[in-house]
Amino acid sequence: MPRKNRLRYHPYYGFSERRKFGWSFRAINTANKIIKLLGSLWKYLDVPADKWFMFWREHASVRMLIEFTGAAIIVSGLAGLYLEIQNRKEDRATLNATLLAQIADLATSNHSSAGPGIASIMELLAENNVSMDKISVFGVQFPVSTDLSFSKLASANLSGTKINFSNFESANLFEANLSGAFLYSSNFNKANLKYADISNANLANSSLRMASLRNAILVRANLERADFTSASINDANLSHAKLSKADLRRATLVNVDFKEADLKEADFSGAILSDSDLVGANLNNATLAFSVLQRTNLNKASLYHADVSGADLENAKLMEANLEGANLETSSLVRADLTRAYLFRAKLRNADLSSASLVAVTMSAADLTSSTLANAELSFANLTNSNLTNAVFSEAELYAVDAESTNFTNSDMRRSNLAKANFIKANFTNVDLTGANLSGANLSGSQFSGSTGLTQEQLDTACVTDEFSDPPKLPEGLVWHGKICPNSSRG
Repeated sequence: MPRKNRLRYHPYYGFSERRKFGWSFRAINTANKIIKLLGSLWKYLDVPADKWFMFWREHASVRMLIEFTGAAIIVSGLAGLYLEIQNRKEDRATLNATLLAQIADLATSNHSSAGPGIASIMELLAENNVSMDKISVFGVQFPVSTDLSFSKLASANLSGTKINFSNFESANLFEANLSGAFLYSSNFNKANLKYADISNANLANSSLRMASLRNAILVRANLERADFTSASINDANLSHAKLSKADLRRATLVNVDFKEADLKEADFSGAILSDSDLVGANLNNATLAFSVLQRTNLNKASLYHADVSGADLENAKLMEANLEGANLETSSLVRADLTRAYLFRAKLRNADLSSASLVAVTMSAADLTSSTLANAELSFANLTNSNLTNAVFSEAELYAVDAESTNFTNSDMRRSNLAKANFIKANFTNVDLTGANLSGANLSGSQFSGSTGLTQEQLDTACVTDEFSDPPKLPEGLVWHGKICPNSSRG
């Protein structure tokens, strides 16, 4: 039984018969339709547009043929374009390989004129985004102002080269070797220098703004007046480096090795230096205002007249550090270790030294107005002639401190240990001494008017230098019994 014709609907071609004939019959049928179309085409040339539209709609096979032909032309064109692109890529790769080989030949020629040639080739490759990874131009002297911005130089060997005043902006120098290179006043803004070896290199006056130097080696590098604003330098090694007058504002310097680095007059404002090692570093006149120095090691560092105001030095190590004349106002030194540190004439107004270790510290003539030293350890500290007005010493340890002529007016010294301290001519006006231990403390010529919490029992444990010393001036109701301090004029 012959199969019935089936109608199918296509959203574009409309209804058409669907017969399951062989491919040969379909081809003959399609050819026949094309012949009929060509035979009747001419008479339609003068037919209005609506007739052409009806013709186009009624001849689905013709439409399919025309569209297939157009598609075939497009595909063949794309294929040709693809082959052309591949050929060009191969030609470009061959050219790039030739240029890289020329660089290698010039670099090994040791000719004095090789530098300009290498520079021009490298600039061309960089401009065309060609990789120069692992290239070696050791010791080459480049012309001034060579432009290698956006270049790809990962693991490249540029050690000993001279590329002063050059442009490496946004260049990829990952694991590159720049040791001993001369890069004076060059531009490395936004460059990738992670794991790069820049030891003993000269980058003085260079710009490395927003550059990445994580794990980079800059040992003994000359970075004087360099600009590291907002750079990322975590885990880098800058020991013995020269960074005087360098700009490191807002830089990230976590766990960086700055041992014995020259950082005088450097600007670390707003920088993060947590867990970094600055042992023996020279930070004289440096600016560390509002920087983060948590757990930073500054033992034996010199911060003479440095600005550390508003900085976070929680748990920092400053043993034997020189902070003479330094500005530490409003800074946080909670649990910091300043054992034997030198803070002569230092400014610590409103500083927080809670639970800090200040054993044998020298803070003579320092200004600690309104500072907090609750639970701090100040045994054997030198506080002579210091201003501690409104300071908080509650439960602090001031055993055997030297506080001659020190001003403690309005301070809180509740439950503090003042045993064997030297308070000659000290001012305790309006001080709260509730529960304080004054055993063996030398109170010669001291002033206690208006103080609170001081009992006769506490007072009887204190002493004066000798029988000729002026007794302390006491609040009403308390009597001095003239006890002499044994064996020492300081108690």
